Amino acid sequence: MRKYIVTVAIATAFVVACNAGTPTSQVPLILLGEDAIMAPGDTILVGDPAVLISFTNVVSDSRCPTSVTCIQAGSARVQLRASTSAGSRDVFVETQASQDTTSVDSYRVQLRGVTPVPATTTPIPAATYRATVRVTRK
Repeated sequence: MRKYIVTVAIATAFVVACNAGTPTSQVPLILLGEDAIMAPGDTILVGDPAVLISFTNVVSDSRCPTSVTCIQAGSARVQLRASTSAGSRDVFVETQASQDTTSVDSYRVQLRGVTPVPATTTPIPAATYRATVRVTRK
């Protein structure tokens, strides 16, 4: 029975990865509750049943630069792509505490942070962003 469950989990991960267009050999397996630091274009595999989370891009970044005094802290909004055996969809999370978590099937996906923090008002090049993501069970 245990061998069957492991086989089904591996097959599910393979199907999900194929649907996402990312080879399974290049997708790191992350444990539930573990932080994953992702660059744009990175994909992680989490859980059983499997869910693939891809960091698409930073949609907006209104965080206060460190060289400026701001009235509000601002927020970075991140687009992720979540893929399960049921299909794929885009989800959006923000660094703002009230909007940092979203649900994907039986999982919670939380944005734990976005780096680098703006130092000036000069825009950050998209490729240099990193998103720290944590996936847990609901």
